[in-house]
Amino acid sequence: MLAITHLLVVVLFIKIFDLDRNEAFAALLFGVFIDIDHLFAYPEFLSREGTANALNWHAALSDNIQWKSLMHQPLAGIVVAPLSIGYRLMIPLSMWALHLFLDYIQTFYLGVASVWEILFIAVLVFALVRIEYSKFAEKEPHRRPSIPHFIRCEKSKLWSYMAQFRPSFRLQSSDTD
Repeated sequence: MLAITHLLVVVLFIKIFDLDRNEAFAALLFGVFIDIDHLFAYPEFLSREGTANALNWHAALSDNIQWKSLMHQPLAGIVVAPLSIGYRLMIPLSMWALHLFLDYIQTFYLGVASVWEILFIAVLVFALVRIEYSKFAEKEPHRRPSIPHFIRCEKSKLWSYMAQFRPSFRLQSSDTD
């Protein structure tokens, strides 16, 4: 599956089960970030295909490079299962298995970036928005929440979240006496 699909599935899992920060980190690590291994094959792809094809989707799919590491094989369960036991959660093992399952569905049934995967992404986005809207509606039981009000509140939350990453260019006043 596309990385965005894996991300949306894991975020939906996090929202449904109301995971705390540590559990969410484990879910993201084993459900999404194991795809980092694809980057290790990229230098080999560039040496074979050249930088002219660096962003050529079809060249990447048709090249016979091993894009996936051992973490994308069932044999990696030998590593993931003890980590799950050591972490005292089944989240790493279940997210890793879900990742492999989604990749299997893509490889043998859907295809890369197929119409069905795009529809699946749309369903995931709808489910996430629905969950957030339900939480929003619970916070305001005295009035019937409207979608425009929900969108304004979400936009406001997003801007306040992004504000912490913006550098502030305030002029420092120097008091020289």
